[in-house]
Amino acid sequence: MLGRSARLVSVAVALVVLRPTPCEACGCFSPPEPPAGVSAQDYAIAQRSEQIIFEVNGDGTITAHVLIEYEGDPASFAWIVPVPNAPALALSEDFAFRLLDSMTRPADPQEPADICPRPVYQCRQHPRLYCPGARSCFPPGLDAAASDSAVDGSVGPPDDPPVDVIDRAVIGMYDTVTFAAGDAAAAILWLQSEGFIVNATMAPFMQPYADAGMVFVASRLVAGADLDAIRPLRMTYRADMPMIPLRLTAIAADPHLAVTAFIFGECPFEAMGHPNITLRTEEIVFANGRSNYPSALARQIDEAGGDAFVTEWSDLAPLPPFSAEFCCGESDRCGIGGDGVCQCPLSSFEEIDCSDEIRDGARLVEDLAFRHRSLTRITTRLSPEEMTFDPMYQPAPSAGRVRVALSARAMTLDACTGAILDADRVEAERLAAVQICATTYCGDGQCVESDGRAGCVCGANRVARSFTDLDARRSITCVPDVPIVDYAAGGITLPDACAGVDCGDGTCLDLGGFATCDCDPDRAAVLFDGRPRCERFGSPSGSAGGEDYSQPLRDIDVCAPPPPTSCGTNGWLVRVAQRPHVVECDSSMPSNPRLLVVPPMPMCPPPPPEPDCGVGDLDAGTMIVGGGGCVCSASHSRNRGFGGALFVTLVFLLVRPRRR
Repeated sequence: MLGRSARLVSVAVALVVLRPTPCEACGCFSPPEPPAGVSAQDYAIAQRSEQIIFEVNGDGTITAHVLIEYEGDPASFAWIVPVPNAPALALSEDFAFRLLDSMTRPADPQEPADICPRPVYQCRQHPRLYCPGARSCFPPGLDAAASDSAVDGSVGPPDDPPVDVIDRAVIGMYDTVTFAAGDAAAAILWLQSEGFIVNATMAPFMQPYADAGMVFVASRLVAGADLDAIRPLRMTYRADMPMIPLRLTAIAADPHLAVTAFIFGECPFEAMGHPNITLRTEEIVFANGRSNYPSALARQIDEAGGDAFVTEWSDLAPLPPFSAEFCCGESDRCGIGGDGVCQCPLSSFEEIDCSDEIRDGARLVEDLAFRHRSLTRITTRLSPEEMTFDPMYQPAPSAGRVRVALSARAMTLDACTGAILDADRVEAERLAAVQICATTYCGDGQCVESDGRAGCVCGANRVARSFTDLDARRSITCVPDVPIVDYAAGGITLPDACAGVDCGDGTCLDLGGFATCDCDPDRAAVLFDGRPRCERFGSPSGSAGGEDYSQPLRDIDVCAPPPPTSCGTNGWLVRVAQRPHVVECDSSMPSNPRLLVVPPMPMCPPPPPEPDCGVGDLDAGTMIVGGGGCVCSASHSRNRGFGGALFVTLVFLLVRPRRR
């Protein structure tokens, strides 16, 4: 479910539409009039991510499923979407987005890699022996547990009507109106007269789409509806190619906004006229308890010019994972129905365990996979000041299969800090400290370490702002000191975002309802209770962050640990190869020189002597092979008497082969 907060926060969602013209549709939530008593931080708009599912239907139409996320007063919900022509509207499924995301997103590493050295000397043992007749596979005295070698763990005109109403409709709990307008400012005044909570901040961003002859769909919740009524919208319209109208998205976007398009069609897609880069997965690491994929993705896109796109998935349209699972067939063969856990949402026996939301979302994903051959997932990360273009997507029939897997690990010497030589200790501590910058990207600034936290020293005309990153963790970055949107347009007086904010050694600036910090020289902005604060800093990283700083740790001299003190009865110590910068200290040498001597090769004991089954009379008895005994004839017996004869008979019965 979407987060339900009492805060008055509009989360803007830009609609990606498809047509061959350079300007397409977009959508945003207009900031409402700030009510009395509401703080600027609670008023501010903050779009954190954007996801759109596209269906290229092959008949000249496109179906776009638009994920809507909104937090705030339901009565203030107002969503304006420009589209190329009047669309057919319907509801879509929220869970489908979450399911598609989980099926196609890059797999993150989960733990760092310990690069502490192994002992210089490790145990070796003679090969295991199998002796016929022995009760064990190991020679006497050989410790099976100690026999394994050590494992290496490294790894219009003014008189015209302001709008032309094309359609009015109630879709689910949405009250919608589709209209055309030549003057965006006049259209906003009309919307206000119709009861839509919008203001003039949108006008400059709506006007280019009005100039392109596009129409707008305005949506609000019907009276009495709460936030639970908000669901994704499905829009079908005439268009040819996918396009993201980022210019309107800039009105309400967080820094480094992630925009992801899931494009279903007959072949893969790619960005048109902009770089399509291959992600350098070796720079993705797990550090500080989180993956640096969000920050590294933003950095790599900026390094490619700030308008690049990454294909995270390009393959056959995948079915939901539970569609083909053994337990999710037509019958409840695994007995999981009614256990209170939703495991097979498409199966009839799981109706009691799975909510309608989950079942409908899974059904939509399955339907998309059956109706379309290919799925492409394309992502970019852009800040509002970079949203100056409307990227389009084009078919890429020759594109190969792409499934991004992130397997790199950040190097760490945490387990052997005491063994680092004094000459390298300071550098090792610095490298370990700046690794905090692996998961922070400062954009136009330098990431530094400040008392165990990541901070940003921003460049000229940049200030520090906090935001929530893709992994739902708070982060910090540098943004322009002049906002791209004038939220006070139209004579609205906004609350002071800096009220009660302490920037420490810096000055607070209110940028559109967000408190930012302009730090003094030699100070860095760090997170303090989720907001920026200017503090002293220690180790600079030398870059904007979002990369792996741990590789130089391999050049740190570290004492090898002590070798094993015992290798078992038949084991000994051998010297093994090490990576560079592993030092053989006194403590690294064997304490018992005898462990360096190779013991004799274990030998099987000699076989027992064959028994004498008669003196010069081969017919007197028969030897039992492997049994170490004899079966004598009735006339020749070593044990004269009834008891001996009975014993020999029993032995014969035990050892003779069974008939099959």
